[in-house]
Amino acid sequence: MIFLFSLAFANPFASKTMKGDWALRPIDRNLALPKGITELSVSLSSKISSGYRDAEGIYRPYENSSWHYSQARLRYGHGLSKRITLQLDIPWTWSMLQTIDGESINTFALGDVETNILFQPWFTSYGGVAIALSLKSPSGVEWPSSGRDGPNDIQGFLTGTGTTNIGTNIQ
Repeated sequence: MIFLFSLAFANPFASKTMKGDWALRPIDRNLALPKGITELSVSLSSKISSGYRDAEGIYRPYENSSWHYSQARLRYGHGLSKRITLQLDIPWTWSMLQTIDGESINTFALGDVETNILFQPWFTSYGGVAIALSLKSPSGVEWPSSGRDGPNDIQGFLTGTGTTNIGTNIQ
C-alpha cells in the first residue's frame, strides 16, 4: 500500500506550486493499477467566504455573516487485472452559513458517490490512454431539509444532485 500526502496553499500574489524545482528523476505510473494493488487516498478542501461580487464585479462584504464549505473525499482504487482498475469516490460535505442574527444553518452529509471502471488498452512510456465508464449515484442530500415549505425551507444545504449519471471519458 502506498500513501501519498500533499498540501497546496493558494494565494493570488504568491508563486505557484507548479513553478517548483524539477524532480531529480521522473516518476511514471500507468493509469491502471497493477493486479491486486489497492490505492487509498483522502483529500480535504475548505472554502470560507466573507463577501460576494455584485453584477458590476465590485466586492461586497457580508454583514456579520460568513459562508463555510468543506469537503473530504475518500478515493479507493483496486487493480482487478493488469489493464482494469475499479475506483470508488466517496465525498462528505459540510456547509455552514452564519447569518446576520447570529444563528447558523449547517449540513453535514454524504455527497454523490461515483464508481468507475478504468480500462487501459495499451501501455506506453508516458502512461498511455485509458477509457473509463463511470456511474454517479445520487446518495447526497437532494433537498435542503424536510421539503415542507418548498424553496423557502432553508434548514440545510444540498450535498447531492439528485440525478444518476452514466458516462465515459478518455484519460
